[in-house]
Amino acid sequence: MLRKSTLAVEGPLKVAQAVKIPLLLDEEEIISLLQFLKSSAPHLAFYNTHGVCAENEGIYSIEEFVHAYHQYVFALKEKRVPNVRSLISFFSSALSATSDIFYEISLENQKRLIKPIRPPIQLQPHEIIYSEESDTFYSMVYSEKSITFGIQLSYPNLFQDPHTHEAIDVDTSPFFPNTALFKALRLWVRENTRATPFIVKEKRMNLPYRLGKKCFPWINLHPQLESNNICVQWK
Repeated sequence: MLRKSTLAVEGPLKVAQAVKIPLLLDEEEIISLLQFLKSSAPHLAFYNTHGVCAENEGIYSIEEFVHAYHQYVFALKEKRVPNVRSLISFFSSALSATSDIFYEISLENQKRLIKPIRPPIQLQPHEIIYSEESDTFYSMVYSEKSITFGIQLSYPNLFQDPHTHEAIDVDTSPFFPNTALFKALRLWVRENTRATPFIVKEKRMNLPYRLGKKCFPWINLHPQLESNNICVQWK
C-alpha cells in the first residue's frame, strides 16, 4: 500500500542528465533480464505513473509486465504492427526496487495518481524514424512514419531537492534505491545485446539501439522495417 500525500506537500520530481537505453528484446530475454534484476531486488515492480488508475490498480508484477510484452513481440513475429497504445500503461511505467519512493494522490470515484519522489527507472515506448533527406535515423520521434522499436529506459544523474532546490548527484546510497538497479540493468544489457546493424540501401549503419541477441532470427519480420526497406544484418 502506498502512502497518501499531495503534490503541494511532496513537490515535483525534477531530474536531469538522464542516461537512456533504447532496447528491444525477445520475450525470453525480457524474462531473463527481469529475473536477473529481481535476484538483487526482490520487491521489483512496475508503477503506472503515466495517468489516472483505480485505487487498487497501477502496480504491476513482473509476470503482468511480461504478459504485456509478450503481446508486443508476438505481433512483430506475426508481421503485425503492435498496438502500443493498448500497452501504454506498461510501456510508460516506472520500474523500481521499492515502493518507498512513491506516494498516491487520492482522486474522486476511487481513483488515484501514483507519483515518485525520487528517481525510478523510467520506461517509454521507443520509436525511430529514418530520414532519406539526411540519411539518418532519429530516435523518440512519434509520427505516422515512426517505427516501433521496443522501449527506452532512462535514469538520471542529477536530482533536485524539491524543498531546498539543491542539485544532488544521484549515487548508490539508500536515498536513491534504484541506482544499483540501473547499474545492474546496464551490465545485463551490455552482455546480452548488440548495437543494431541496420541495412539501408545496401549501406550498413550501426545504431545505438540495443537489440537482444535472440531477436536477430525474427527481427526482419518487423512489418514497419519491411515497409521502409530497412533490414537488420544478423549474419
